[in-house]
Amino acid sequence: MKTKRSFLPLRIAAATVLTLLFVFSLATNAADPPFVIELLQTQDVRTIEGNIQTVINSAKSNGADTVTVTGSKTGVSELLTLNIPANVKVLWQATYSDNGFSSYGLIQLSDNGAFEVGTGGSISSSSAGTHVIKSISNRSTVTISGTGKVQAMGGNGIAIDSRGNVEVKDEATVSTATGTAIYVVGANVTVSGGTVTNTRGYGIFGVNGSVTVTVSGGLVFAYGSGITGSDNVILLTSNTTGPGFTGASGTGVVIAWNKAAGNTGYENGTPTDISLSPASTTAVWDEQDGQKGIAYANDSNTGFIPLIPALTGEVTITGAPTYGETLTANTRDLTFEPDNIGVTEFGLFSYQWKHDDTGINDATEQSYTLVSEDVGQTITVTVTAENC
Repeated sequence: MKTKRSFLPLRIAAATVLTLLFVFSLATNAADPPFVIELLQTQDVRTIEGNIQTVINSAKSNGADTVTVTGSKTGVSELLTLNIPANVKVLWQATYSDNGFSSYGLIQLSDNGAFEVGTGGSISSSSAGTHVIKSISNRSTVTISGTGKVQAMGGNGIAIDSRGNVEVKDEATVSTATGTAIYVVGANVTVSGGTVTNTRGYGIFGVNGSVTVTVSGGLVFAYGSGITGSDNVILLTSNTTGPGFTGASGTGVVIAWNKAAGNTGYENGTPTDISLSPASTTAVWDEQDGQKGIAYANDSNTGFIPLIPALTGEVTITGAPTYGETLTANTRDLTFEPDNIGVTEFGLFSYQWKHDDTGINDATEQSYTLVSEDVGQTITVTVTAENC
């Protein structure tokens, strides 16, 4: 029999088993905001810091209330400190991220002004233990609005650490892989829209003094066996006073997934291992676009939290398509989707070799040696990851 060599390169399906430069400039165009500064990649953090501070001081002197920051700067390794005086707001619409080795954080705020990450703005860290935004004044405010994003994805990080009040609204995102999404000291947190999410850690953590957490819209989510208390979504320590958190209101939603319960699969339409607030919310397991997660609804506030990741990317086969030769499945291009849910490793891979879409008996290793029955057949392999 003649070997059919046209069946390589092979189209292989990856299957899953579901079991969740900076230039300082003042705009001269009358159509532009009067106090705008653009980040450019070529300038270092100290130059950026000085240039922004100059614009802030100029805005204050001229009675302006907003300084807008645009542009992009990546690969940051130093802390950027901004002194924002009362009655001045810095509207951050720039992209800003670290190099994965930031020892402390990205942006520190002092004085009594306001800092807002708005539409087009993104501040993110992949460093372990970092504080992405840290506000050290109890009279300052931090707001994430529009489609603004603040992310601490390096593990044991804090997205927002504030002594002043924090607000999340519109379609904004505050997320952390492990650690705490929002940490406040004697301050209030208001979520009226957007999402505040974490996995192994807290969505909102409050300490020391009067703390009020209000969730009247949007979503707050984290792993946990309940909504409040140690190792759950919202924790207010015993040294806090004030109303604290009495449950979500309006269209607000707070959800906890008790991942520690150890269940390896969930039936769609069931609320197993899900805690929620308020009681008017519905939250059940569902599958959307090939991903397992929690579908929730509270009046007009509906959404889907993808929790058990899908395995994406491509599996390639190496080896000659000839009788007696060995083929090997290459998994180096596989990734998680989504990749920010706290799953840090694939786990064990399982393999099933097939010819013409029919499983081959005992062909369940990464490599497979072609036999006479494979001649003239299309050979594929299906790869399954333990943690997907």
